[in-house]
Amino acid sequence: MSASTDSGPIEGDDLGGTRTVARSADGSVRLRLASAQDVEAHADSGPITVIVAPTADGYRLKTHTSSGPTQVHIPTTPTGTRLLDLSTEDGSITVDPR
Repeated sequence: MSASTDSGPIEGDDLGGTRTVARSADGSVRLRLASAQDVEAHADSGPITVIVAPTADGYRLKTHTSSGPTQVHIPTTPTGTRLLDLSTEDGSITVDPR
């Protein structure tokens, strides 16, 4: 799945496949994964929330936020087979299990 917007939120539920890309210039990003996959989510202004499906091999995590907390409620590993690449310039980042 791939989605982008200049203004407004991006929301995706029960996303399958191997990769999801979401980019928002002015709005939040909320993704709920049905399968373990790579995720690239970027917001210039707004929070990012990703609810991930379980994976036996784990997730690698790359995050950046200029303002706002980062809360990760899943185990991560530098050798994980799936990458979560999440960044926002103005907002929080939250990663929760499904």
